[in-house]
Amino acid sequence: MSLSVEERLSYVTNIPLKAGDPLSPELLACLCSAQTAAIETPSQEKQDTLGVVDGHGMAFTRDLSADQKEAAEISSLWAQFAANAAFDRVTQPEKWFRKYIDFLHTAGWVGQGSRFDSLDRAGGIGSGDNVVMLLMEREGYNEKAIDTFRRMTKTLKGTAAGQRAYALWKKDTGKLNEASFQVGICELDCDDVVWKISSHSYNTKGFNGDILFFHFSNDEIHYRYSFESLKLSVTAWDDVKALIRDKVKDYRKEYIMDAPLKPS
Repeated sequence: MSLSVEERLSYVTNIPLKAGDPLSPELLACLCSAQTAAIETPSQEKQDTLGVVDGHGMAFTRDLSADQKEAAEISSLWAQFAANAAFDRVTQPEKWFRKYIDFLHTAGWVGQGSRFDSLDRAGGIGSGDNVVMLLMEREGYNEKAIDTFRRMTKTLKGTAAGQRAYALWKKDTGKLNEASFQVGICELDCDDVVWKISSHSYNTKGFNGDILFFHFSNDEIHYRYSFESLKLSVTAWDDVKALIRDKVKDYRKEYIMDAPLKPS
């Protein structure tokens, strides 16, 4: 059921928010260093960029404007905090993700919703990033999108800014032997902002918190995933943009980190 503008504004105003765990002094120092470096470097608006928003890592193609990129990042941060208040991201990943998507709908992203599926024999695929790429192929992602994700992994592992962003991404997405994280690719399709999102959760023995690059053994792994495709309704986003900005204004510097994507 669609909500009126007044109902959506009331919803955004009154929904409780729960930020992730407090950032460690080391991670805070990394974030401050990254923000200083960003001020000293040219604008990334015309580059493909990595953006980590709390537990959601995403890539933005260079054809997006700064305002379009901001729409994805701050709506994601607000929706994650709202979902955190309802469910535990790691121990209740499917309920959490459905709530997250519901809140993104409230923020102006339009999509149909989809179910979670299981991946058999994930232990033979290698590491988490290889699993994500395999599932992207199965979901019909084109080669450009898959290569964009591959560049994300290279950036996370191979650059100082990417390693700092990965530290943020891992902070609230792993617990004991369980991991639950989200991946996104945001791009312009004609004049529409399209955001492809997937949610990944697994539990396995010996998990060390390295959500994307942990190497699976042949032990049994319970791997669940879901894929969504969202499109930004500019009118709906404009209705709530100022309010969501205000809701997350005290968290943006600590929970959002950007970096240029490494080339292919």
